[in-house]
Amino acid sequence: MTKDTTRSMQQPPKDPKNASLHAETRQFSLDGSKEPFIRSAEELDFELSLTSPGSPDQPKSVRFGEYVILEKIGAGGMGQVYRAKHRTMDREVAIKILPKRLSRDPQAVERFYSEVRAQAKLLHPNIVTAFDAGCHEVEGDRLHYLVMELVRGESLAQRIAAQGILPTSDVLSILRQASQALEYAHSLGIVHRDIKPGNMMLTVDGTLKILDFGLAVLREIRSLGDSAIGNQLVGTVEFMSPEQINTPELVDHRSDLYSLGATLFYMLTGRPMFTGEAIQTALAQIHRKPTALYEVRGDIDLRLDSVFQWLVAKKVQDRCPSAHDLLEKLYQLNLIERPAPSASARVGNATLPKMLLERPTSLGRGTSTSLRSFEPIGIELGMIHSRVSYVSAEHKVEDVIVDGDSTQLRNMLYSDAERIAIGSAAVAQRVQRPENIFYGLQRWYGLPMLERPFGGRRVPPEVLVAAVIRQLTVAARYRQPNASHAVVTIPGCYDQMHRISTRTACAIAGIEVLQLLEKPLAAALAHVEIESRLARARGNDQWEKTMLVVMLTGAACEAAVVHADTRGVQKLSLVGDWKRGTLRWQDRAAKRLAALIENQYGMSARENLTLASQLQRTMERAMERFRTATVVPFIVDLPKGRYENALHRDRIREWVDDLADDCNTFAAEAIRRVSADAAE
Repeated sequence: MTKDTTRSMQQPPKDPKNASLHAETRQFSLDGSKEPFIRSAEELDFELSLTSPGSPDQPKSVRFGEYVILEKIGAGGMGQVYRAKHRTMDREVAIKILPKRLSRDPQAVERFYSEVRAQAKLLHPNIVTAFDAGCHEVEGDRLHYLVMELVRGESLAQRIAAQGILPTSDVLSILRQASQALEYAHSLGIVHRDIKPGNMMLTVDGTLKILDFGLAVLREIRSLGDSAIGNQLVGTVEFMSPEQINTPELVDHRSDLYSLGATLFYMLTGRPMFTGEAIQTALAQIHRKPTALYEVRGDIDLRLDSVFQWLVAKKVQDRCPSAHDLLEKLYQLNLIERPAPSASARVGNATLPKMLLERPTSLGRGTSTSLRSFEPIGIELGMIHSRVSYVSAEHKVEDVIVDGDSTQLRNMLYSDAERIAIGSAAVAQRVQRPENIFYGLQRWYGLPMLERPFGGRRVPPEVLVAAVIRQLTVAARYRQPNASHAVVTIPGCYDQMHRISTRTACAIAGIEVLQLLEKPLAAALAHVEIESRLARARGNDQWEKTMLVVMLTGAACEAAVVHADTRGVQKLSLVGDWKRGTLRWQDRAAKRLAALIENQYGMSARENLTLASQLQRTMERAMERFRTATVVPFIVDLPKGRYENALHRDRIREWVDDLADDCNTFAAEAIRRVSADAAE
């Protein structure tokens, strides 16, 4: 820890010994072509192969898998950071590589992958994006790496060291961006735990990027008693909250807000709130009140100081409760300008849009030039099939062709080491390569990573759903070139985790969610919009209706009681289960069929993936036909003979057990909860 480095406001510390306060990355040149390659493996912590020179005057350079290492740009306790270029995509990235000595330490490896897991969940313009992660084998050593967005700019610490204290307008812009980033991360249960000027980068256009989630803690990890992280004093003491020093295992998101307040002080004064030996600084964080901002800078008024004091309150219960509350405070005090209401705010997240004389889907087709390029789409995101639609210039809802000549995309993916296929292309591979097939994608929500590789690496399940959404979006853009926002339908019984995962998948696919629209409400809207318009045409302005909506989809079974009138639609009750949709029906029926075949022919689907896939396909096709027929015969051709049977609608319980009762059970409960008369 450094000695007291207090100086005048105009001359912030520039001594390189104060590295604990500054970034561990250095500023990049914008002209990448002028920066030299790393030309020998001796410059690295590990030995790597060399690429062949690209031209006679270009030297060999160090290879790391698909990447060419260009230069070292930083080093920290959990890894060395290199600027690199992907050889095929010709894209420059930053690669953090766990040092060789730590790669042999299981605890260090787990700590490194805690960063990977945290970073993989984060997709925000003010947070550095993670592209890839994995393990690279080098002469018997396993080197673990994380590939991230390359941020061209400088850290706040570097900016202040070079230019002096920042004007309040710049500070407030940074504070706003940091608050938005933390609000997003905290909503996912991620606490950074090391917010400081050295971990906050400014790009050349002034965009803030928060770095280094290496100390980040996910609530679900902490709840399991993560001994590798929970009981260690980690962070930078000049910016640590009192509870992070006293009880690090109990730290929550409010610790990041304290650290943000300490960073605010640093930006405005050029020095930390407290300095000295480590123990002195730690004790000061716990017991001493920091100097008021207006006492050290005459151009700071009481409003900004009140925000600062709120952020750095010693007691957690007295501190700003959330990043959202911080933003609201900045708006209320007129320190920053409140943005104009977004499209998502106009549509609303909690309630359904009211049925006005103008269609809600005409959004963006008014006279305002700022909205003319806004072309929202509707995505019906299913478990088995998905669709996308848009509103034409004639105000008609048009379905988009998304797969061959079909407006319906099968939510099935195929992936081997070389390629990925979606929809019918994946279905075509299913018979020969069932082990490379992914379907029922949303059922894996909640897993940090899939067990099987997708696209050559392990990914979170949101990436698979994003692949489907991306396919729909690309198809929609042939009709709506500026499509960037969507209303996405989901089961009404989805919990918060499923809703967050769906939003994350949309973000990965490059789509901003206007609204997650619950499917029972979407169905009700489709039904009552026409009725309400006809009623108004007849002069009936008092039209209203209460309906029972029962949905059995691939993802869920649910029932809702909905009230509608000429002013809008309101959900009165909803009962359902996202684990009991038709995908579960198919699985249950396939297991029943497998038991019958094993009993008759002695063939076990538990030990034969090809047979299991065949039985699954048989039940899927049979249940598809079940929509229009009361009896559906089917045949399974086996090496030992032919098995014949049929599904009977009045005997469906023989195949799916208690699932057949869900619709009636959920409907009765939804009606009971609003004390309605079922006869209505």
